[in-house]
Amino acid sequence: MTKFKTSKVKSRKMPESKSDKPYKVVTVEQKHYEFKNLSKEAQEKAVENYRNKYSSTDADSFAEDFADEANHGLKEDGYDGLKVMFSLRHSQDDGVAFEGRVSADDIMDKNPEMKKKYKSFYGKGIYFAVKNSGNYTHYNSFSVENNEYMDSGKNFKLSDEFANDVRADLQERSKKLEKEGYDAIDEAYSDEYIKDNIQMNYRTFDENGKMW
Repeated sequence: MTKFKTSKVKSRKMPESKSDKPYKVVTVEQKHYEFKNLSKEAQEKAVENYRNKYSSTDADSFAEDFADEANHGLKEDGYDGLKVMFSLRHSQDDGVAFEGRVSADDIMDKNPEMKKKYKSFYGKGIYFAVKNSGNYTHYNSFSVENNEYMDSGKNFKLSDEFANDVRADLQERSKKLEKEGYDAIDEAYSDEYIKDNIQMNYRTFDENGKMW
């Protein structure tokens, strides 16, 4: 292995001691190695040490970025007013859900098929309340309700259909975002990401893979 950097602890004169035993002063040499110059076993240990110490922090940062992008995507697609909720711990009840209040007109402006189907509601001031239930966060944990627009029985029924279509659309978005969220967070724990991060930040190690 190639030595990358050496630091020495220099000898120094010790103060007078009342002890009968003299101090022994030694010079300690510390060898620092780049990751690429470690043995295969030491590289594996270095990666595992990084994962145990830093990957959870990296994952939290990736999760924040994921949430920002997901919320921006909702706004771009007419769901301004909704907020992404997520829990991505590989648990059965985890996933992505939404909460908030969204305008039917905004949805239709971004969705020509819905606008064609529900054009009679355009400009009527209809809103949908999206609510998450219980302690779960996934594609089936939230409801979508209209604000009870009912100038006739027919329109009331159609507005419920609109709410169901909005929920179905959000459920598909939830499934897609869940996968994207897991991909983003799990990357922080991958060997490839850790190795790239180590080398990009010029971290150094002892010969056993311990990070300085």
